[in-house]
Amino acid sequence: MAKPLKYDVPKPDWTVTKTADDEMREFVELLHQRGVLRLANTLLGSLPKVSSLVMEGLYNRSGSNAVQNISALVQLVANMPPEQFRRICLGITEGLQAAQQTRPNERDMEAPGLKGAVKLLHNDELWRDLAPLIKAARSFSEAMQQSTDDGPHAGPGATER
Repeated sequence: MAKPLKYDVPKPDWTVTKTADDEMREFVELLHQRGVLRLANTLLGSLPKVSSLVMEGLYNRSGSNAVQNISALVQLVANMPPEQFRRICLGITEGLQAAQQTRPNERDMEAPGLKGAVKLLHNDELWRDLAPLIKAARSFSEAMQQSTDDGPHAGPGATER
C-alpha cells in the first residue's frame, strides 16, 4: 500500500503589499497570457452571429420541439431523487453492456420446444428477473395511453410536486 505523503500546508500571508491597481494589472496580464482575453473578445465579436443562429434554430418547429422535450426531461429528472436516477442510469448502462456482450451461438438460437417452454414457465429465477421489466412495460403502456396535458410528472408512479 502506498505511504501517505508528508505535506504541511503553508499558512497564507494575509498582509497586503500590493495596491488594487497592481493586482488588477497582474490579473489582466495573466488573462492575456493564458489567451482568455482573446477568447472573450472573439466570443463577444461573434455574439450577434451566434445569437442570430440560435434564434433561427429556436424559431422553427424542430427547435421548438427540442426545447419542449428538454424542458420535459429536466422536469422529470428534477422530480426524481438522485439515488433513483443513479440506479436507473447504472441499470441502463449495465443492461446495454450485457446485451452488447451477448453473442448467441447457433445452439442458443434454437427454439426451446414445448418441454423447454414449459421449463421456462416454471423457472422462478427467470420470472424474478422479468418481473421488473413486465411492470415497467405495463407502466409505460399506461403512460402512453394517458393525456400528456399534465406534463412529464403525470402517470403511474410519478411523484407529487
